[in-house]
Amino acid sequence: MPSYSNLVTFRLVNDFGLLLLIWLVQLIIYPAFERIQRDRFRSWHTNYTGLITIFVVPLMFCQVALIGYELVYFFSWKTCCSAFVVTVCWTSTFALSVPLHSQLQALGNQSPIAKRLVLTNWIRTIGWSFVFAGLLPDDFEDTRGVQGTPWWRQVYGACWEFPEGPQSSIEERMDHPAIHISWNDAVAYAHWVGGR
Repeated sequence: MPSYSNLVTFRLVNDFGLLLLIWLVQLIIYPAFERIQRDRFRSWHTNYTGLITIFVVPLMFCQVALIGYELVYFFSWKTCCSAFVVTVCWTSTFALSVPLHSQLQALGNQSPIAKRLVLTNWIRTIGWSFVFAGLLPDDFEDTRGVQGTPWWRQVYGACWEFPEGPQSSIEERMDHPAIHISWNDAVAYAHWVGGR
């Protein structure tokens, strides 16, 4: 049985994948539908839906499995909220997005359908953003972000021994490789072990 910190790490990676994907779709891919030539749209759309499915479906099923596991073994109301929002995202996917994609495939590039797809996709975009943001601990202090990369946050008290801050530990990471080592640290270690 994976530890809670490993589960959170898996969720962070998976949910970040969905977050990145949904924002790319919302801000770049769906709005670009109107720029695709009408005579090429159906062929392009068939390829697009086939390829995007390869990425979206595993992430969605993995998210459900991880949240389900968390609900069973590490129950919290926060996880219940995540499960509810993921259910809304799935419902939006199959009740709104899939039918609109089917209409686009059948009718070709129709501006009203494409605009409705962009509009209704905000449900999933906001939902999956909420689920990702919800992975921060309840007692997490206010932090500063990096402009243009809101997922990178300053974590007070984080260091090698407490990688996610004072509430975390390295117990589950003792077999992980050392990373982010400075030149000075490497030289000091080499000197300590009598090497170069």
